Amino acid sequence: MEQNNLKIEVENSGHWSPANVTEGFGLGMTNLRERLKTLYNSGYKLTVTEGNGRVRVAVTIELAHGEHAAIA
Repeated sequence: MEQNNLKIEVENSGHWSPANVTEGFGLGMTNLRERLKTLYNSGYKLTVTEGNGRVRVAVTIELAHGEHAAIA
């Protein structure tokens, strides 16, 4: 937890495949973005980075003052 932010990172080996929603791929990321926007409006950041044969997805959520106590 950084300041009043909750940061979650998931990293795995492999390469990032751009979403192709018409063929059913990328639906999970689309759903994640929509749910984050619904729950946190503009109070979140979602990033995907790729390098050295690894892919990392990070979500940072701004917490209201004191909200982190309930999550810990």
